[in-house]
Amino acid sequence: MKPRFFVRVLFVAALALGWGVGTAQAGQAKEIELVMKDGGSRLAVLRLNEKNLLIEFNDRTDSALFGPDALITINHKDKTYRAQSYDELLAAIAKYGKELGSARSELEIKLTDNVATISGFKVKEVIKLRRGKPEGELWVCKELTPLPLRAFAEKIRSILPADYWSRVNGNPGIVDLIGFYGVPLKIEAAGDSHFEAAAASIKDKEFSTETFQVPAGYRKVN
Repeated sequence: MKPRFFVRVLFVAALALGWGVGTAQAGQAKEIELVMKDGGSRLAVLRLNEKNLLIEFNDRTDSALFGPDALITINHKDKTYRAQSYDELLAAIAKYGKELGSARSELEIKLTDNVATISGFKVKEVIKLRRGKPEGELWVCKELTPLPLRAFAEKIRSILPADYWSRVNGNPGIVDLIGFYGVPLKIEAAGDSHFEAAAASIKDKEFSTETFQVPAGYRKVN
C-alpha cells in the first residue's frame, strides 16, 4: 500500500476535491451524516467514538476504519480487508517524505488559523490552492477526531515537509485528508466540479462492539 495516499484507490473518485476545538467530550460516540447541498443526497456516514472512526460512503462497496492502532480498509464485495498499523504507516510516510524530489506541482493544501462553528462544534479550515488560487476547502473538528487518530495526524504533519502536497502527484482523497487533519464537517470544491457537502446531522449514538470490527468471515489480504 503506498503511504502517500493511504487508500486512494477507494475514494479519490468520490472526492476529486482531492479532499478546531469542539464542544464534545472525548469518548462521546457520534454518528455524522455528510450530505450534498444540491439535492440532499448522502455522501458518507462517519461513526466514531474515543478510539475509532469508521467511514462508509454511499454507493460504494468499501469502507475505511481508523482503529486504535491501525488503518483498516474493507472491501465488502470481495469480503476482504487490508490492515496497516500506524507505526508502519508513519515509517513508510517518513521514508517517502525523505525521497521526495524537488519538483513541485501547482497544488497546495494548508491548515489555516481560520475557525468557525458548525452544528455547535468549533472547526478549523484546511484550504486547497492551485497556482495560489483557492480551489476548495475542508472544515475539520479536532475534538471529534478519535484520540489515536489525532495523535497519528499530528505525527504525520510533524515529519513531512511543509510543501509536501506540492511535491506529490495528484489530489488526496477524503481518507487521506482525515488521516492528516481530522473529522470533516464541511467540504467544498470550487471551479467546474463545484460541489458542497456538510454535516446534516451529528447524533449521539451507542455502537455495538462489532461496529468497529472487521465483519466475521472476511479474509485478510496484503
